[in-house]
Amino acid sequence: MENKGYMNDNSLIRFIALNIAVLCIGLSLIQLGAAKDFEDYVSVPAYIDNVSSEIRYSRKGAKTEYTFDVHWFYEGTEHITTKKTYVDAPDYDLTEVRVNPATMEMSLGSVQGSIDGALLTAGVSAISLFIWLIFFLFSKNRKKEVLGNCNISIGIGIVGLPICLLCTYAVLSDSRYYSSAPPIIMLDICFAISLLAGILVKKTVRKCFA
Repeated sequence: MENKGYMNDNSLIRFIALNIAVLCIGLSLIQLGAAKDFEDYVSVPAYIDNVSSEIRYSRKGAKTEYTFDVHWFYEGTEHITTKKTYVDAPDYDLTEVRVNPATMEMSLGSVQGSIDGALLTAGVSAISLFIWLIFFLFSKNRKKEVLGNCNISIGIGIVGLPICLLCTYAVLSDSRYYSSAPPIIMLDICFAISLLAGILVKKTVRKCFA
């Protein structure tokens, strides 16, 4: 009985590690796409003011919401964009931002920042895959457990991908919601990877253990 519980724990750890790897791969792809988009942006002078913070409570706990104005200058004209963040306090020493000349969209991100983020999430993905591989090699019932995880992965992809694609289509159909597109596209990629990886790994495992 103890050995069976140990095996179940190993299976759970492998499944969690694999899902973290897939999620991080999706994040890396999104960040690399953002880095590519930033190539069309230009850097312009900027500063922030009117910084305020408010603690918001939810079932997950308390978090601080920061609201601030970004003053940026493009072709001699001053623009003001109000931003909100839940992660970190705004950079009080901000001196420049990136602007898309075609759409006049302002962003605090940058090519290098996106690439650094992509490398970080790719590293987390590699570590997660390594953990999955170690536990996989020491598993005594590899075929059954891996096929079970593959079936779950395929099921998640089959259910989640069509729904998420419909949401993506709805968001991209209205320019007012373009800013909400990146997270949804990331989910599209994750669900697609979940579906394809589940199918490919399942076929590979059946060949190896045939």
